[in-house]
Amino acid sequence: MTMNDFLMEFLINLSSKINKQSFLESAESIGNQLCEEAIWYKNCCNWVGKYVPAQEPTSNPEDVLVITHALSPELYEGSSGIAYFLTQLYLVTKNEKYKKTAEGAIIQSLSNYKKIPSFEHYGFYSGKIGIAYAGIKIGIEIQNSSITEKAKTILYDVLQEKPTTYQLDIMSGYAGSIPALIELSDLLNEKKILDFAIALGNELISKKQIEQTGWSWGIGEVGTAAEFTQNLTGHSHGSSGVGYSLLELYKKTKDEKFKHAAENAFVYTNSWYSEKEKNWPDLRGLDETTTQTGDELPYGYSWCHGSPGVCLDLMQANLILKTEKYQKYVNAALNKIQSFITSKDYLTMDDYSLCHGFGGLCDPLILASDIQRDDSLKSLPEQIGMQGIENYLKKNESWPCGYLTDGTPTLMCGLAGIGYFYLRLYDSKKIPSILFLTPLLQTSGSP
Repeated sequence: MTMNDFLMEFLINLSSKINKQSFLESAESIGNQLCEEAIWYKNCCNWVGKYVPAQEPTSNPEDVLVITHALSPELYEGSSGIAYFLTQLYLVTKNEKYKKTAEGAIIQSLSNYKKIPSFEHYGFYSGKIGIAYAGIKIGIEIQNSSITEKAKTILYDVLQEKPTTYQLDIMSGYAGSIPALIELSDLLNEKKILDFAIALGNELISKKQIEQTGWSWGIGEVGTAAEFTQNLTGHSHGSSGVGYSLLELYKKTKDEKFKHAAENAFVYTNSWYSEKEKNWPDLRGLDETTTQTGDELPYGYSWCHGSPGVCLDLMQANLILKTEKYQKYVNAALNKIQSFITSKDYLTMDDYSLCHGFGGLCDPLILASDIQRDDSLKSLPEQIGMQGIENYLKKNESWPCGYLTDGTPTLMCGLAGIGYFYLRLYDSKKIPSILFLTPLLQTSGSP
């Protein structure tokens, strides 16, 4: 059977089963499980999470070491990420159970933000600014002023600190914080927050590395940057994500230097683009010989590394710059993502998470569908959603999470993120993407 035949059979088998209400029911099922599993102490709650430490690969899942632990407070794998999902679920359903648990989780996060390592000081997904962002947004959305004020105090304290180490990327560094700070400056009408975002943008420009084609960025002074012989291309740790962040500053300030820097970031990213693969390579862990001789490179298909994340960045670039110069990359990436999702190998993989699984792969298609007003692009994510319902929810099976950690409750690699994916399937125009902070529809002027 050819790939086209396989794709057609897959679509036909599921096309008659799409039920929007079942997407909300799936999100509620996950929300109910999270509420039931929350561990309370006074007015705070938390969860037991799972993670797989770095270890040698094994073909036997039973040999994988999985460690359980109390969740930390950050968005990526912590209690504030679960609080954010439950808040969005409450806004849709008005179920007070979700609101109460979201309150307990964000209070827990705001009470423990100082446990975040100093090198992730300005991180959005893994750092303190992300916790403050979640707290402010949640407090406003559920009308709890004490949570909002506590989160604002934390944000202002963080902005006044002077860390001795730093990171630059979307995940843990300056680039990830900039879009969040821009949004908060508008939400709170606080110019000093925008001024700080501008200062971080200037720092990013000062730390650029001028390449033969374009500009690139390392991760920063800490982390695994020393392992990389080439700066990365992707959204979460690479130059594409930095370009997106700088474009957000240009959109807000109209300062041409941010536009110039962003376009140079995309020049570097696209210099690695493969016409054959319709993708950007994952340059982690490659030795200097491999990158210089042009040997076969690995290609990622996740939000963090590869076409899904870069596709999001270039869609936003087209909208902000009012250009079509990146559209060929966007179209190629969207087509490749669809082919990859429906490949036999990927359909047999168990991972519905946002960072590495179906949730992250489908988000560019959902966003592109809303931007281009093309419902056909949303068809495949909806069918993937129905497949999950048939395989896991209806069979009362554990949802497959990232890193072989089925049942972990977290946002980016676990249950909260899978629930968020189903909320997006239910109503993507009201539920903003957490994988790409700035809503693209606001930029495009779509209703």
